[in-house]
Amino acid sequence: MKGGRPSIFNSPEEMETQVNKYLDNCKGQNELPTVAGFSVFLDSYEDIIAEYARSRPEFSTAIKRLKQYCKEGLIRKGLKNEINSTMAMFLLKANYGLIERQYVQNENVNIETTIKMNDKDIDRIKGEIQQLRDEKFGEGK
Repeated sequence: MKGGRPSIFNSPEEMETQVNKYLDNCKGQNELPTVAGFSVFLDSYEDIIAEYARSRPEFSTAIKRLKQYCKEGLIRKGLKNEINSTMAMFLLKANYGLIERQYVQNENVNIETTIKMNDKDIDRIKGEIQQLRDEKFGEGK
């Protein structure tokens, strides 16, 4: 006989059924679904649910779907001001990796370049600069 905690789910289909029951329950009570809420619904713990998703790939689809419903609920209720939008943003960032992007455009850009030249190139450029000065200011002035 194996030691440890008994399995919550005997099959991925059983987990899918429990996810559906939980989502229906949330919808009936007009509550946001959460992974924490799902674990309470099952009289279990979040880390056990997460372990199912990590160690048993056949169960991960149901958990991914649950998380998608959680994320979508936060977005929808946040946009409709049914929940505090600041809290919705915080939860989306903390739990679902959403980030705010800020684009900054700078018109005053300084670009520094380094040009490697030999003595011949330097003498040529000095000659061109002198020629431009002579043309602009006249020779000998």
